[in-house]
Amino acid sequence: MALPQPITETQTLPDGHFRARFLEVNLHSAFQPIFRLVNNEPVLFACEGLARPFVDGLPLTPYQFFSKLKSDELVEAEQVLRQLHLRNARSLPRQARRLFLNFDPGAMRSMQDITPEIDLISKEMRDSGLQPNDIICEIVERAAFDGAVLKEFVYALRARGFVIAIDDYGSEHADAARVKALVPDIVKMEGSVVRTRMATPEGFAVLVEQVQSFAKDGILTLLEGLETPWHLELALKSGAAYAQGFILGVPQIVPCDFSDWIDKKTPEANGHETLGRVKFFK
Repeated sequence: MALPQPITETQTLPDGHFRARFLEVNLHSAFQPIFRLVNNEPVLFACEGLARPFVDGLPLTPYQFFSKLKSDELVEAEQVLRQLHLRNARSLPRQARRLFLNFDPGAMRSMQDITPEIDLISKEMRDSGLQPNDIICEIVERAAFDGAVLKEFVYALRARGFVIAIDDYGSEHADAARVKALVPDIVKMEGSVVRTRMATPEGFAVLVEQVQSFAKDGILTLLEGLETPWHLELALKSGAAYAQGFILGVPQIVPCDFSDWIDKKTPEANGHETLGRVKFFK
């Protein structure tokens, strides 16, 4: 299969950022900060790339956009968005120039699908001055996915040096044993599950136990959906490595004002705790 072509209907805006045209929709990048939890402080670490669609200048919710796409259009839209986010990542501040990108493994049916997509990501990454370990690939693990193809996909990403994160852990489809078998670097715990766990002492104890269980396997935990000061306070006590949510920073359409994020704290070191580790599938 030939290498997919980079998105062609892009515009460079007057501020130097990019937007893409997909069907009749203008797609913009939004970035939300992700923080490391270091010495009881949030430290700016990375950003997640998110879609912000517009039609005739009016915003759509991501759900309104994605829910109307056919399966083949959804695959193409996700590819376009990953390329768009990588191009716009050039504007990220130095200390956050790592990017969480979403992948739907259901679109990867064989290595014929996997290899060209990874080749394309690698090209966009190099053009943006990023390294493989600056790219955190978010994958939703569901029982419905072909386990062998999913494992092959994760292996192919890791072989190129990308960081692996399992997204939405705690949702109804997630399975701890299947997740651990993929040996990810990071597990992102779904926001509504995190907030429910934090609502009671018993639930918080379960959350801490899950964080510790993953840590024993060398897997770091990211808590999503933090909305209030006490959510952040509990996150700092949980043992989790990373945090994300409105209390720390809302998604911003590029160009972003990063000053509030940077003011949280300047990181004391570069690098990612999991980089350089050799991981093996179980």
